[in-house]
Amino acid sequence: MHRDVFRFLLMILTLAVGRAAGAQTLRLYAVDVGQGSATLIVGPTGTALLVDGGPAGSGWNAGANAPGPVAALFAQLGITQIDAMLLTHYHADHYEGLTELLNHNYIKSGGIVYDRGNIPAPENGFTAGVNAYITAAGSKRTQIHVGDAIDLGGGAAVRCIVRAGAIWNGPTVNTAPSQQLENSNSIGILISYNNLQIWIGGDLTGGGTSDGGQTTVDVETPAASAIGDVDIYISDHHGSPTSSAPGFY
Repeated sequence: MHRDVFRFLLMILTLAVGRAAGAQTLRLYAVDVGQGSATLIVGPTGTALLVDGGPAGSGWNAGANAPGPVAALFAQLGITQIDAMLLTHYHADHYEGLTELLNHNYIKSGGIVYDRGNIPAPENGFTAGVNAYITAAGSKRTQIHVGDAIDLGGGAAVRCIVRAGAIWNGPTVNTAPSQQLENSNSIGILISYNNLQIWIGGDLTGGGTSDGGQTTVDVETPAASAIGDVDIYISDHHGSPTSSAPGFY
């Protein structure tokens, strides 16, 4: 986990698509989990996908034995269980909240937990935290591949554009030289609904250098042509200087 980040501001965006009265909507909630990331997408027919879950305490605050900000949002929206989760990469500020939510039964019995699987292995190996997430996901855990689509219902869908440097209908970037390897191996997804396009890329790197001097490889720029123009961009790596490369725009 790297500290050269901006905190997420709580954004609750209701995105209305269509002109007719009562038109279906796609809803996007970027949750303030402090140092970390958690984004809830609710499709037009109610299918709910959580992308990352924030750091410890974001899903469930064990000390207070109470919901963390993600579970609190679920309660506010009247959601008792969600349909799917997606972990962009194996950093604690993205997976710990997912582990808590899984352990507190916040995903449906037939739900799916997407991640990149065990290859490439996490940058720091299968730590206790990573293994706790894997155990909590259990049989729901599913490896996502570049080009895979997740149906959100009502014409809304998610497509995996980037995974471990591999780009949909594009090249595969060698991420090995990156000094933020786990970030460079992030999954990036494009959410589409009618003419609306939303990008979420985890901590994907753009070849920048961190405040601490760590250099990264540029995965963003080669991915740009596969992504195309978007309406909403959840900043890669929380707005870090390692990401949002000039060639990405």
